[in-house]
Amino acid sequence: LHAGQAVKIYKTPDHPDCINDPSAGRIATERVKYMANKIASIMHMDLDPSVVKPLNLVMKDGKFAGYTMEYVPDFDVLYFLSQRSYRDQNPYQPSSVIQVFRHIWKIVESIHDQDAVIGDFNDLNVLFRRGDVRLVDLDSMQFDKYLCRMFTARFIDPRLVEERGSSIEFVS
Repeated sequence: LHAGQAVKIYKTPDHPDCINDPSAGRIATERVKYMANKIASIMHMDLDPSVVKPLNLVMKDGKFAGYTMEYVPDFDVLYFLSQRSYRDQNPYQPSSVIQVFRHIWKIVESIHDQDAVIGDFNDLNVLFRRGDVRLVDLDSMQFDKYLCRMFTARFIDPRLVEERGSSIEFVS
């Protein structure tokens, strides 16, 4: 990779988890094809500079396998603010925390202005450092014909899902 870039690779049909499982192989094939088009569309969206969006497609044997994005060093995940041990070691003034959340609000509003929704929005996909914020992992964003197929159970609107045994499924 080029300096300052990170990569996200999707599970492809030749992944060890898929080789002996035809169903997993079919799912991987469909996902890779779907994500190739979706990632290419995200790359052309006019998103806030604080959104870490795909930079380049990653190909394996001539087929889409993932994408590169900006590497964001020295930022913490928003989740840490909910941890007392982190707050004890990294004291933040309330005004600094408010600044972080105002920046998040501005970024989310700019995404909504693009008629897009962050489907997998959670405190592990928001990075911050001294009031500066980056949103990452937006490949599950919902826009145009591309639906959000991912969610984090802690953050899903409970009206959209129901618990079925040990799993959570969307309500139709």
